[in-house]
Amino acid sequence: MSIESIPLSRESFTYHDIAELDPLSLDEIMILLPELNRRQDVESINTVLSEVVCTSQYNVVSQEDALAALRDLDFLASSLLRHGAQPLQSVDGLEGELMRLGNVAGTIPRGTVFTYASINPLDERMRSFTGTTEEALFIDSVRNGTLALDLALTSLSDKSMYDDEGMAEALTTSAAAMDTMIASIINVYHTITPEFFSEQMRPYFEPLVIGGRKFTGAGGAQMQLLAIDRVLWGNNETDPEYQGFFNENYEYLTPTQKESLGHFLTRNSQTTLVEWLESHPDEYPQMRQETVSLLRKIKKFRYPHRRVAKGNFNIRKKGAVGSGSYTPDILDVLISKTEESILRATGEGDA
Repeated sequence: MSIESIPLSRESFTYHDIAELDPLSLDEIMILLPELNRRQDVESINTVLSEVVCTSQYNVVSQEDALAALRDLDFLASSLLRHGAQPLQSVDGLEGELMRLGNVAGTIPRGTVFTYASINPLDERMRSFTGTTEEALFIDSVRNGTLALDLALTSLSDKSMYDDEGMAEALTTSAAAMDTMIASIINVYHTITPEFFSEQMRPYFEPLVIGGRKFTGAGGAQMQLLAIDRVLWGNNETDPEYQGFFNENYEYLTPTQKESLGHFLTRNSQTTLVEWLESHPDEYPQMRQETVSLLRKIKKFRYPHRRVAKGNFNIRKKGAVGSGSYTPDILDVLISKTEESILRATGEGDA
């Protein structure tokens, strides 16, 4: 199965299909959005948003159109928020329409990392807050990572732990996905400075309170690595910091990603791969080798990811949090759990 053929939901459409859609007829305006943001033209953005809310209410009824509409409404609303405006108060009907679209799409009622990158058009129609080469590279890096991780999660979802060879093949696919993630984070590290990200991009990823609940902006914590950790070691993990992190970010996954995770855990009696290997120390050699390989690649990804995150936080005000409302400390927890899992899966040796 190619990356492009993986569906975003239970329906047959894909990320590419949705990226092609413009249900609110905003293509021309979205090309101008970076300039409106540079001018901090709150009035113009507010006017556009007010007009398209009415269009959305009457024209957007399918799941795929709802996802594309959430993408574009979130770019506009987040732009207003970045300039100090309150879009849910200044735009009549916006909050209710976001909630309706979330219900139609089967997602949270705002944009996520998947609407920001995965269903963002590839060509001149690309949605961007800043219009910079740095943001385009960032979007492309996140898109590549989400596509690769979708393939990994889909490959794992229907495998049984009794099938040593089949599970090993799926884990090999997952390890290849992590190669893409590693290349992407290293590219970001070398290309986007902490100053640029923290000052020019991060302000567009602020939380919105919709229907009385806070929903965070697009962020890496929402990516499918959350689900892959769950498959490998996290499902029965009792650490409260990890559990809080998982529970808060799980709802940002797409319907199919949630379905894939649920299918794997149900098929394997809620047992993680590391638990299975611990309970069968002399069996499943291929699965063990590929599980350890995947865990090591996840660790290899998380070290530069933590370096990027800490570099950004070093220039921010004390008490600042990331777009997912976390500090880099959560990455310390995830790295520690990954290293522990390597030792558990091997039964000996260094992580």
